Amino acid sequence: MAQFIKKNIFNTELNADSVEWCPIKNYRKFFICGTYQLSKSENLKDAKKKNPKELRKGHLYLFQLVQEPEIFKLVERIAMVGILDCKWAHRPIANNIFLAIATALGDIRIFKLQDESTVSLKHVCTHKLSSSKTTIALSLDWSTGLNESDVKIVISDSEGFITLVSFADGQLCEDCKWKLHDFHAWIVAFNYWNTNVFYSGGDDCQLFIYDRRSDKVGKNDKVHTAGITSMQMNLKKEHSLISGSYDEKVAFWDVRQMKSPKNLISTGGGVWRLKWEPNECSDLAAACMHNGFLAIDGNNGSIIAEYKEHSSLAYGIDWSSLEQREISDYFDIETFGDKKLHVLSMCSFYDNLLSIAILQKGL
Repeated sequence: MAQFIKKNIFNTELNADSVEWCPIKNYRKFFICGTYQLSKSENLKDAKKKNPKELRKGHLYLFQLVQEPEIFKLVERIAMVGILDCKWAHRPIANNIFLAIATALGDIRIFKLQDESTVSLKHVCTHKLSSSKTTIALSLDWSTGLNESDVKIVISDSEGFITLVSFADGQLCEDCKWKLHDFHAWIVAFNYWNTNVFYSGGDDCQLFIYDRRSDKVGKNDKVHTAGITSMQMNLKKEHSLISGSYDEKVAFWDVRQMKSPKNLISTGGGVWRLKWEPNECSDLAAACMHNGFLAIDGNNGSIIAEYKEHSSLAYGIDWSSLEQREISDYFDIETFGDKKLHVLSMCSFYDNLLSIAILQKGL
């Protein structure tokens, strides 16, 4: 048996859609939340005349886990354009911790986590995906899951393009761009075991497999019956990929055979985010829009716990990388008895809500 236990909440002021825990040792107590909100202009003509930055605003929050009863505290809030996706590099790059952000202005921004007198985020560089004012950067992924050299970031956007950039010496340089999707390309993910390969999904219900060594493109448009919104490669199991969709399904793939998934489960809500548990990669968490948040057994696809404490669209979810002994620094784990514990954060859209919960599992 498993169970979510709510520990604390935070009002994000604007619509919350992305949450990510820092995976780097000694900084795993930090996490970020990104928000995105359209201006409530009643005059469409006036709205079109505005700068897109004024129409799509957001905040980037940096939080720190602290001891009970407070649980977490706000470290920094950065006002900026609306945020669609955020991801930390999986490992330090040149001894620095970096965060990448996909924005509503159609750019990707890199921030560095600084630890001087206080911990803060410092903007490093920005790369614009297109000259169009209407392009929105929708998702991104780092190549650093299992690879320390030749750092790449892959980005999907609202025009259906996938862009590959290199990150070195504090600069972003565009390598290639491909028009793969007919509509919004909601999600893109590297194969961490072979970063020449990436996967993308979009509103056209197509899942593309692209190998840039040969420009070979494969696709599957038979499984998901609505837009594909989430994907992630497993860091422990070489050929294991998951995908989620508006069709309320999660597909479990062996990437060596993409004609049909190994398993296909129903979640009861459109799947906006999927995340493998980072330490063992045996369970996954899902943000399921109208059906809240789920913990799922990655081996058999069974739903092991539900979190229904939010009243709006479940959009963002992530596991902390804290190990059991580290969790005891912040929570009274004796009250949980003989249970295995995980710390997760979740965020939802129209109720502007961020929460932290503990997932307890029987050993």
